Amino acid sequence: MNKKLENYIIIFLLVILIVTAACTKTTKEYKAGPLGPVIENAESFGQALGCAFAPNTCKKSKEQVEKEQEEITKDFNKIDKETKK
Repeated sequence: MNKKLENYIIIFLLVILIVTAACTKTTKEYKAGPLGPVIENAESFGQALGCAFAPNTCKKSKEQVEKEQEEITKDFNKIDKETKK
């Protein structure tokens, strides 16, 4: 084969490669599987099971949550007062 024909064949193959690569899909959308909601709510599910089998821990966790909420509320009130100044 002569050199000029080889160059044309190489260029032709490269063009075909580029065109076919441009036609492919580049991104795929993520779809949650059947266990998606279960995994997202695993913590609350675990707490519910814990309360069912050990009610004493439930009372303690409720008290802790209330204390945390009070602290958060105090912090937000403090921030509100500072921003009003």
